[in-house]
Amino acid sequence: MTELKKPTMFIGSTVEALAIAREIQEGLDYVCRGRCWDQGIFGPSEFSLQALTEHAEEFDFAVLVLSADDVVNSRGENQRAPRDNIVFELGLFTGVLGRERTFMLCERGDKVKIPSDLAGVTPITFEKDEDNLTASLGAACHQLIKAIKKHGSRDAKYQIANADAPTSSSETDIDRLVEEHYEITGMNAPKAGLDSWHKTIVPVLRQSTYYTTPTYYLNGDLNIVGWNIAFELLFEEIAHHILYRHVNYFIARLANQDDVFAHAKQFSERVRAGDLPFNDDELLVYRSNRYGIAHFHKVATQLHGIDGERRGWAAALFVKSLNWDVFQSDLRERIWQDKLWGVYATAYDKVLKGYPPYQKLLADVTSIVGDNCSSVVDIGAGTGNSTEVLLERNIRVTSVESSAEMIDRMRSKGFDPNMHRIVKARAEYLADVFQEEKFDAAVLVNVLYSSQDPFKCLCNVRDILRPGGVIGLSTTHADISLTPLLDGIESHLKDTGQMDAVASEYSLIREINEDIERRIAKRTSSSEYLEMVSEAGFVVVKSDEFTYDGAVMLIHARLRN
Repeated sequence: MTELKKPTMFIGSTVEALAIAREIQEGLDYVCRGRCWDQGIFGPSEFSLQALTEHAEEFDFAVLVLSADDVVNSRGENQRAPRDNIVFELGLFTGVLGRERTFMLCERGDKVKIPSDLAGVTPITFEKDEDNLTASLGAACHQLIKAIKKHGSRDAKYQIANADAPTSSSETDIDRLVEEHYEITGMNAPKAGLDSWHKTIVPVLRQSTYYTTPTYYLNGDLNIVGWNIAFELLFEEIAHHILYRHVNYFIARLANQDDVFAHAKQFSERVRAGDLPFNDDELLVYRSNRYGIAHFHKVATQLHGIDGERRGWAAALFVKSLNWDVFQSDLRERIWQDKLWGVYATAYDKVLKGYPPYQKLLADVTSIVGDNCSSVVDIGAGTGNSTEVLLERNIRVTSVESSAEMIDRMRSKGFDPNMHRIVKARAEYLADVFQEEKFDAAVLVNVLYSSQDPFKCLCNVRDILRPGGVIGLSTTHADISLTPLLDGIESHLKDTGQMDAVASEYSLIREINEDIERRIAKRTSSSEYLEMVSEAGFVVVKSDEFTYDGAVMLIHARLRN
């Protein structure tokens, strides 16, 4: 099992001063892993010099308690001095770790003879109180803590023990880990509802406006109900496994899961005792296939409504190390797409909704949905225009959209909540989001071309459809041009006298579509899309390579028996 290592410290002393060493170990437990000299350093058949030399490299810091246990004669004068073995250990660790990482602890006022060669080692003093040793060592521990925080581990980062060992990722192991920690972390609430994001988090989201710092959001039951772009990107390999589920499912996939579960236990014990902190912090480690071993400092903060009630938590993961160049490049691209659709949402309806070819496209894509369909999933629903067409036919619709701005626009239209719900999710992970739910039909209006993995998206659509289910979709492809469409929209707005009112919105739509055509619209050919649909398990029943002013292709298909 891999685990996160805090900075480590060797604590040396004589037997007589072992109680002091133990108090130091306990006082530093929060920031480092202290190890006293009698805790497995010397094996039963090991020579102490050999053992110390071999173990010294394992530590980041060392503190030696220099108690005056011996008397030496120096230049004809008897002086109190520490034992020779303690002086030797002080010199050994100074040579291995350096003076800034090696400390000697002395009782204040106790004149101890120290070899001149060690005069540069940082001295820390304390006033001994036999009745309250913990209190008397408090100031000394504080000085050590400051030094530990200043210098950190010797390689300037936290390390993974056994980093090459494989991390268990099977669902059986995950379920076992979650079950083991079921009662410890209070995992008694049901799975979060699919609409938890907007019911519980969005009203208080502005309290936690991290955008590029990976951040995830928990409801009051500690279910993960959403995250920002950076988190989704970094944890994309597991994101679909943890959405709307208890945070334990996230912890169980971390490389330092044991440490985090132990921290969760301590946190839960505090809560049960009536001490609910406003914030919480700890170290997390995750092994990413793309970004390598990532280390984070997690800072979780309570989120409250205007009524003062706690709604949930925002947990920001401040990156300490990962393959930053690759992550930064990916993040820029993902942010571009998100901002693109967010800006698009403000102009989309004003410019496009009244355009006759657009209305025809919506009718054509959704025409495969029969009147006998009881439930339809509108994937990449945008501002809800295709959803509205289906709702007008009295069909129950679930709209799936990943852009918060698009969702806000769709929600403002006031669709009947008895017939409609919104789920914030990416199309590539539908099967995991809707594990216990099936639909009669799916529609995707101009979605596939923007997907990172259109084939995976189609496979996920297949997995959430009932037997006999159908799919209607439109998408750009390699052989289209968006110029005729944009020119047609411009002519329509001028002919109907609307251009003056929406000139800025049209200009924005044109600019965005030209950017889309240049960057992503032509990545896949029409024949490749048809092949994907077939390979995903569908039988194509209708296709039109050029529709909507020649800007997209249309495909109708049904599940293969």
